[in-house]
Amino acid sequence: MRKRHLAPFRYLAFSIEIILLMALQSTPKLIPQILGGTPLLLFAAALTFAAVEEPVPALILGAVCGGVTDLISGNAVGYYAAVTTLICLGISLLLHTRLRSTLFSLAVLSAAAVPLAVWLYFVLFRLIPGTPGAGTLFVNHYLAKAGFTFVCILPLYPLNKWLSRRLA
Repeated sequence: MRKRHLAPFRYLAFSIEIILLMALQSTPKLIPQILGGTPLLLFAAALTFAAVEEPVPALILGAVCGGVTDLISGNAVGYYAAVTTLICLGISLLLHTRLRSTLFSLAVLSAAAVPLAVWLYFVLFRLIPGTPGAGTLFVNHYLAKAGFTFVCILPLYPLNKWLSRRLA
């Protein structure tokens, strides 16, 4: 059972993590491009928040991470905010009603969620508008972005699980 008096400190710790990841993600050339893609650190953090929090806080944290991702990527607020919110709600509901919240279950769900979000972004903002060389762009940039984002979930989950348990 969670102690209500420690909840503000848990969300303060999550907020500090969001700010640090925002600084890492938005600083140019700080994170090297591996195979042409950089990770969506805030998206990875949102998925780990969804694994360790109840559905409503996961939804709010997902909306914040998605909105910040939209802002620092130079897009209008909307796509990542909406997609991250819905994916976090779905993952949190699944992990708190049907599955156990473990790194393996989060990895399996994220293996579907991360490529889906990246592919949907590619289709809506590159393929439909008719960007020249979209197929090459997808292979050289978006696949690496999805893979790198998935890998970033692995170290973030233990950190957020520890914060959630320690400040429960």
